[in-house]
Parts: sequence; C-alpha cells; structure tokens
Amino acid sequence: MRITLHIGIEKTGTSSIQRALHANRRRLAAEGVLYPGLDAPNGRELAVAAMDDTRTDPLKTDELARARCSHVEYRRRLTDRLRSAVASGDYDRVVLSSEHCHSRLSADDAVQRFVVTFEGDAANAVAATCDNAVGDAHAGGGGVT
Repeated sequence: MRITLHIGIEKTGTSSIQRALHANRRRLAAEGVLYPGLDAPNGRELAVAAMDDTRTDPLKTDELARARCSHVEYRRRLTDRLRSAVASGDYDRVVLSSEHCHSRLSADDAVQRFVVTFEGDAANAVAATCDNAVGDAHAGGGGVT
C-alpha cells in the first residue's frame, strides 16, 4: 500500500484540497483510494500525533484537552482509527492531508512516528515538508521517499 501525505502550507489553499478529497471519498474508494475521515477537516490530528511527547505546542495542548487523554493515548487512538479504516476496504493507496504538518513534521523522528501508524500495512509513504526536504523513515518494508 502506498501512503501519500499532503503537507500543505497553511493559508495556501490546503483546505480546498481537503474539502475536494472529502467530498469525493466514495469515488476515491471505488478506485482503491482511502481518504479517511478525521475529526478535524484540516487533519490536525496527524500533526499532533506525530509530535514528540515532550514538545509544547498550542495545537497539541488544544487537541489533548479536547480528547481528554494523554499524548500517548491520543496517538494510540488515532493509530487504531486509521488502521481500522485501512482494514475496512480494498485499498491500495491512502491519502492524508494536514496543513499543520509543514511546520511540525520536520524532524526524522516525527516522520517516523507518522509512518509507524501504518507499520505492517504500508509499503511506502511520501512526505515532504514545505522546503522540499524529504524525511527518511522506514515502516512495513518500505520507506518515506
């Protein structure tokens, strides 16, 4: 399975892409593409889950308060939801989008935490930050390229 992570820079039309993906979820699924439903339309859960446990960030603070759980539990819940969504259909690609990742998913360990969500399910993941730097991580026999 190939995982594409769209990391849009905030205020550059990312929300329009996310709305189009969401509006076309059924059509995408028919083509073997999963665009999973998340609680936040801007995919902030992805950025929060990938953050280091010790990182202080207002987005993380707000999300953990909303979810009423620890960061470790938050990450586990999101991982379970994403894995369940993947298992619910015959998908060969997962597309995720989060406008909050460009400034928060820049270190290799953050990329690794994201990719581990799909360990055992994913062969490849694509993740590039706004400055076109490429993260290098490994999960399920594939890597982030």
